[in-house]
Amino acid sequence: GLAGDAGAGIYVDRAGTVRDCSITNNTCTSALPGTSGGGIYLAGGGTIRNCLVSGNIAENSIASYGGGIYMSGGLVENCLVIGNINRSTVGGYGYGYGAGIYLANGIVNHCTIVNNSGVYSGGGVYVKSIVVNSIVCNNQATGYQDCRIIGGGSVSFTYCTWYPDMSYDVGNVYAQNQPDPLFVDYTNGDFHLREGSPCIDAGATTDVVT
Repeated sequence: GLAGDAGAGIYVDRAGTVRDCSITNNTCTSALPGTSGGGIYLAGGGTIRNCLVSGNIAENSIASYGGGIYMSGGLVENCLVIGNINRSTVGGYGYGYGAGIYLANGIVNHCTIVNNSGVYSGGGVYVKSIVVNSIVCNNQATGYQDCRIIGGGSVSFTYCTWYPDMSYDVGNVYAQNQPDPLFVDYTNGDFHLREGSPCIDAGATTDVVT
């Protein structure tokens, strides 16, 4: 799909649920600042669960948010977020925030977020939120390639794996000196974990979702 300033694949302006869906190859573009959610735009809370979000684009000459997913509040859980893009339109300087996921005041839980790319900050995720039990690796941006966490209070990044090596909170493990945390077939898009992965049995046993 092709849309204007928000939600080229799915647009929900109040809390809702997106579940068991594939949202792929959508482009959200606008001349107005603040293009949001190339794949999914979900405002006011809600849930995105068991979804593939892939190959979506949010582009703008000034600022874009969430190449794959844009959410304000809510939960993203058990999702594969791959190959999404934040980019500048021709002639713009195009700040991009969260090529994979942009989420304010919510939770990212049990997600795999890889191969997303943006023009500014948070190639994988840009969040004012909790990120837990997730793999965030091999994303690209000019600053904070994999993860950009801002704010305080309930903001945290725990029991996660990512590459390049960086450190935020407790329980994290690192895909050191390798391009992925031992996926079955990274090149061909099989993101199950194979034997010996540092991610296996490394997650939190307490469910953060209430």
